[in-house]
Amino acid sequence: LVFTPTGAEVQGTFTRVNFEALRREWPSLDTLFPLLPHLRGQVSGELEGRFPLQKGRILWPEAKAQLSLLCEKLIVVESPYTYQLFSIIPLTDFKRIEVGDVRVLLRLEEGVIRLDTAYLQANRWRIEVSGSHTIKGELSYTLLVEVPRVYLDKSPMRTREWIQETEGEKVKLLVWVAGTGEAPRLRWKPAG
Repeated sequence: LVFTPTGAEVQGTFTRVNFEALRREWPSLDTLFPLLPHLRGQVSGELEGRFPLQKGRILWPEAKAQLSLLCEKLIVVESPYTYQLFSIIPLTDFKRIEVGDVRVLLRLEEGVIRLDTAYLQANRWRIEVSGSHTIKGELSYTLLVEVPRVYLDKSPMRTREWIQETEGEKVKLLVWVAGTGEAPRLRWKPAG
């Protein structure tokens, strides 16, 4: 860590930090990462970046960084994202998503945080997620979701139609996430 009057150069690693402890130590991270308040588990990683300062505050639109993470025992608890996702994919029994271990690579440049494709597995279903969000919380993510047919609640009419039209043990959906961190908007279509 090198500080100058105009900025900070950061290069370092951290190991097995609890998400709740991370949020207590740096509450501003909730603004930068809208899903962070809904994560449980621990994270290890490497950070390298340049953070310009003005009057002791980071100029986020001018910051440039790369963050490589290993999230261990990752759990996504109920949130606006999961409520909307599971209104599209009506699972028969949902309380939280127990993901396990996930590797994530994030890049910050010109006020945009980009997520390289990350793969999440929970039980027998899988999500491939990529995209970006701005430091103002504007979301632009794409999810490819594979759900075992047996996990789906087939009672809603719109769900019943596309489940019957899809062959195989798993049903695949493309989901686009837009909007903001506080009010995400999801749209979807069956994936071929």
